[in-house]
Amino acid sequence: MPHLAEVADETTWDRIEEEFDVGTEIDTWSSVDELRDKARWWLRHDDKRRTAAAAAQQRILHSYGNDAYARRLVEFVSHRS
Repeated sequence: MPHLAEVADETTWDRIEEEFDVGTEIDTWSSVDELRDKARWWLRHDDKRRTAAAAAQQRILHSYGNDAYARRLVEFVSHRS
């Protein structure tokens, strides 16, 4: 069974940079070594990690939460009538 870091390293998230602000809301990596370095950095910087987590949560709620789903549903229904 592959290690989680290896799976993450092999996973391609083609549009992740279109959905989130890299460095402010999320972080990305291109190798397992870079992932380890960035994980260590985030673990040493509690304030920045908490700020990024809160920003990512707000983005997810705004873009994918119940309100966002309801907006898309109303838009879909209004275009079909």
